[in-house]
Formats: sequence, C-alpha cells, structure tokens
Amino acid sequence: VAEASKRFSNRDQLSARTFLERAVQKNPKLPPVGVLMAKMQGLAGNGNAVRPALEQAVQDDSANDPEPYLLLAEDALNGSRTIEAEALFDKAAQLIEGYDVNKKRKRRFIIRAYRGRAEIAQRRRNWEQAESDLQKWLEQDPEDAAALNRLGQTLFMLDRPREGYESFVKAKEINDEGPSPFVSAALMYGRLDKEAEAMQS
Repeated sequence: VAEASKRFSNRDQLSARTFLERAVQKNPKLPPVGVLMAKMQGLAGNGNAVRPALEQAVQDDSANDPEPYLLLAEDALNGSRTIEAEALFDKAAQLIEGYDVNKKRKRRFIIRAYRGRAEIAQRRRNWEQAESDLQKWLEQDPEDAAALNRLGQTLFMLDRPREGYESFVKAKEINDEGPSPFVSAALMYGRLDKEAEAMQS
C-alpha cells in the first residue's frame, strides 16, 4: 500500500493500482482496490476525481462494499443534497447487513451509516426515526459524547425531557469539555417555548 501511494503521488496510477491489487490479494480485509484508489484521489486533493473513481469502483470490484455508498452519501449530506444522501445511506445500510469481511470496518460502517441517517431524520424533524438511528449508532459506540448529545436533543423533541437530560449527563461524563447538561436542557426547553423550565435549568 505504501508503494502504491508513492507511485500514485508520482502520477503513475496504473502502477499504483497494480500494487494495490497485490496488497488486497495478500490481505483480503483491506478495502477493495477501487475504494483505495478513490481515497488516494481525495488525499491528493483531486476532489473532482473522487466521485468518478467511486462510480468506477462500484462497477469494477466494490459493488457489494458499503464504503463507496457511504463516501458518496457523506458528500451529498455535506452538500445539502438530502434526498440523494438518504438513498445512499439506505443502500449502504442494506449492504452492511451482509458484509462480513472485516469486523472493524463493519463497525465503522454502521456508525457512519446511522450517524448520517440520524442527521437526516433530525433535519426532517422525524424524531422517532432519529432516536432509532442514534440508538443503533450508540450500540456500536456507547461512549460517543456527540451521539449522546444528539440523542438528548431528540428525546426532548419527543417530549421525554428527563431521558434527554440523562443523556446530556452521560455525554458530559464522557467529555468534560462538553456543555453543561443544564445548559443543554435550557436550550432545548427554549426551542420548545417552555420559558419557565428553561430559566429553571
């Protein structure tokens, strides 16, 4: 892989692909060659080449790998193309269910897929879906303070403020630099136009 990266930086993509093919043959737990080539395009600053590389990856060797869909979904989400992002995250989630090549990659995939799906659900104020997706994210990483904070916000919107506050407390215990649970609760009460509860918090 290191030699492939070196060849790629010297603009010899054909040799880079050859070395990646050898690497994947030796270690099948690596991402597919097409995905690795797309990532190299991104690391090299060739942003315009990443999407075509991912499209090619899906055609060549990555049709059953969730990562091309996750990368495209995250790009769509960052570009506020929510409908596209939702379809791609859903496709990735379907592929993740049958993926069993690399447990560490699968865990990261689950986190990325459900983090993205939760963000879309929150944007659309679909709080029940957001809670479900956040819980699946937290099943993989129960110590993620960001996920716990987002769960707290979602629970407040579902009119479950006590559970929401408890989630904020857990997040603060994990990340002491995070906001005070009382401040987070006050902000959520403010969003819900509950001024007395906000002032009390």
